[in-house]
Formats: sequence, structure tokens, C-alpha cells
Amino acid sequence: MKRKIDAEAGEGGEGGERTFYIQDPPTLRIQPGPCARSVTPHNDAQYGHQPGELNFWVPFTDVQETRTTLWVEENEEKGDFTSLDVNLGEVGVFFGTLHKHFVPANVTNKTRVSIDFRIGVEGWFDTSWSMKGTKDKHERRIIKL
Repeated sequence: MKRKIDAEAGEGGEGGERTFYIQDPPTLRIQPGPCARSVTPHNDAQYGHQPGELNFWVPFTDVQETRTTLWVEENEEKGDFTSLDVNLGEVGVFFGTLHKHFVPANVTNKTRVSIDFRIGVEGWFDTSWSMKGTKDKHERRIIKL
């Protein structure tokens, strides 16, 4: 991630030290099946997250077995959802602060398990930012690379 940011900033992948703000702990998601419950389309700005964050999603169960994956809006406020096709051992990355996402019901007999977390990058992430009317404070671990 650092190399990509450095390259896009014109630093050839070898820029100076960058500070990353990582949600700590990550959020554990467990969705037993069969169950009609789902996570409705939402963006994380509704829950107090700022635009300076990227979402990371890591499935711990095979999405082919549960047939339950994360769906993410391609373009903000367009409703053009596509499945985040992430397999075991892979990580999905998306801009969940402004792009809506959801998880459909798990209709299988398997339990879906995943974690998700957010990472802010210095220069885009404001450590003093908070959404008016929210009390939630998401703890962060600071890592310098």
C-alpha cells in the first residue's frame, strides 16, 4: 500500500516515511446460516467515518460455500453494486466511507465469518475529525513505514 501511494505521488514507490492509522481492533463479523437477516446498503459516513479512510475486508470462510459476499457500489450514490470477489487468503479493499455496501442474507447451512477494518493515511486522514452528533471513537494504532 505504501509503495502504491508513493508511486502515485510521483515518488517512484520509494517516498519518505508515511504514517498509517489502523483501526484497532478490527471488527469481527459472524453471520450464521440459514438466516433471513442481512446488512442493508449503507456507507460508513453514516456511522462517523471520514473520507480519509479505506476499508479492508478479509473473509475467513469460503464465500463459494456460504454464497454470501460483500457487495460494493462502484460509483458513489449510483446503486451500481458489484460483488467483492475475495477468496480465502485475500483481502478486499474499497472506499466504504462514501460508497454504499451490503451483505445479503446467508441462506446456506454454513456460518460466514470475516473481519473488516479501516486504514487512514497521513495527508488524507484527519486525526482530530469527528462527526457531529456521534459519540463513537474508533481506536487507532499508529504505524510509520
